[in-house]
Amino acid sequence: MLSFFIYIFNILKEEDKLKNNHIEQILQNIHAGKEVSTLEHDLVRAYQSPQYVMHNRICWDDPIRSDTEARALAQNLLSAGFNELYVTGDWSNQLSRWLAMDKCGLRLTGIVSIENAAFEQEVKKWGSSDFDPTIPALKFSFE
Repeated sequence: MLSFFIYIFNILKEEDKLKNNHIEQILQNIHAGKEVSTLEHDLVRAYQSPQYVMHNRICWDDPIRSDTEARALAQNLLSAGFNELYVTGDWSNQLSRWLAMDKCGLRLTGIVSIENAAFEQEVKKWGSSDFDPTIPALKFSFE
């Protein structure tokens, strides 16, 4: 019986290691009713999304509203310890945003095909899906 509790304790310790302190602080601020930026809110949403939960990827599907926000996104990712960002939205006129991220060290490293979490969720729930099994993404990485 004692070994069972030790086993559970070790599992809980491992789960704590998976938590991101930067994101957890933003969540605490939200729960405390403190004001957080739209960018911080979007970052938390990306962290809690199925893409991150299932594949450990931060995917950004929303338009980046300004060059300032793009730089802040890069800085927040760096503060949170994320080394990669996958932009999955196909919004137009984002080149200057990507350039701003590049200037902060978050470099565009390629166009990749990644697993589609929405497809996987539907297949798991219904046995099939109308979504494509993969989606294209721009991959950004800190060097």
